[in-house]
Amino acid sequence: AARISGNASGGQIMCSASVVREINAKIFETGPDTDYSEFHPTQAIEVIRQMQIAVVPAGEIKLKELEISEVVSLVYPAALSGRQDLDVSGSSVARVQLIVGQVRELAVLCLRFEALASSRVFCPRLERKDCVADLSLETLSDEDVVEPSIMYGDPSVLFPPMNDTTSDFEIMMQLDSLSLRLENAAKSLTQRSLADQSSAIRTPLEDKEGIDDQTLRVLASLLSSR
Repeated sequence: AARISGNASGGQIMCSASVVREINAKIFETGPDTDYSEFHPTQAIEVIRQMQIAVVPAGEIKLKELEISEVVSLVYPAALSGRQDLDVSGSSVARVQLIVGQVRELAVLCLRFEALASSRVFCPRLERKDCVADLSLETLSDEDVVEPSIMYGDPSVLFPPMNDTTSDFEIMMQLDSLSLRLENAAKSLTQRSLADQSSAIRTPLEDKEGIDDQTLRVLASLLSSR
C-alpha cells in the first residue's frame, strides 16, 4: 500500500486491483464478494457510498522490489472528481497576469480614499500629461486657485513608477502596500462616521432618559473599533 501511495500525485488516492475488487463488491455491488468482504463495517460502507466515489483506471506501474507490475486505479470523491483533469506534470503553472495599468488605477483609487479620510477630494495634477499613461488628469497653471477641500497631486510622484518591465514580485509588493493603505483609509472614514453620531449617545445620557436600541448599536460599534 505504501509503495502504491508513493506513486500518486498530490491530491490523488491510488489503490491496487485488490482494493478495486472490494469497492466493486461492497460499494458499487457490481462484483462478487471477496474473502474479506464480510469484515468491512457497514457504517464505513455507507459513508463511502454517500461520497459517490469514482474509480479511474491508471494502468500498470512497476513497484520497488516487486517483479510483477501492479494494476492500479485512482479513487476520487464526487466533489473532487475534477482533479482527474488537472495537469500534474508541472509543465504549466497557473498564473495570474498582473497588468500595470490596473495597478495604477488601484493606486489612484487609494489616493482618493486617503483624501476623503482627510475631508478632501483628490484631483490628479501634472505639469506634463505624458508622465503617467492611462490616467485622466488636469493640468493646472500657477494662477489656479487651490481650494482647501481639494488635494492636488501628481500620481507618478505619490506612488513608485511601474512599467511593462516591472516584475510580478514588485507588483505584488505594491498591491500589498495599497491594500494596507486602503484598509487604513477605510478605518479612518468609519471612525469619523461614528464620531458624528456621538451626540446620539451623549444626549440620552445627559438627559437620563436611557439608551434605545439604535444608540446601543452605535456605542457597540465605537467600542469595537478601538
